[in-house]
Amino acid sequence: MAQPATIAEPTSLPDGHFSARFLDVTLHSAFQPIFRLVKGEPVLFACEGLARPFVDGLPITPHQFFSRLNPSELLEAEQILRQLHLRNARSLPHQAKRLFLNFDPGAMQSMHNIAGDIDLLVREMRASSLNPNDVICEIVEHRAFDTAVMKEYVYALRARGFIIAVDDYGSD
Repeated sequence: MAQPATIAEPTSLPDGHFSARFLDVTLHSAFQPIFRLVKGEPVLFACEGLARPFVDGLPITPHQFFSRLNPSELLEAEQILRQLHLRNARSLPHQAKRLFLNFDPGAMQSMHNIAGDIDLLVREMRASSLNPNDVICEIVEHRAFDTAVMKEYVYALRARGFIIAVDDYGSD
């Protein structure tokens, strides 16, 4: 699948991490640790990949970044961020190799995007030595562009072995 013109291949930084350019924004990964209790003690279980956008070297909030995107740009941004998070996850501690990745239903617009998007995800996941059951696809609490497409997307992810979660379910 050819990369859209607005997406640059992630660039390796001197510290071994990756960043990417999207439109006029430099994107970095941040990983929020997720713990579970084992015998009453918190144990690192996974990490959630989060966007850290910068414009002209200055941080902007993820909300500022995402709110400026149209639906087709949102799909491209999601693809590059998942690619970026998977590459940067290579440096996570072994016990945190489970990775939560966000999926915005608003980016799931067309049935013809599903296979290519998931193929890209699988290629990056394998290059990062992760398996589908190590990746939790977290559907965020935004309105779906097309609920039928969103359902097919989720079914296709499950068929490839990915774990599905709903972010902040019932928080409203």
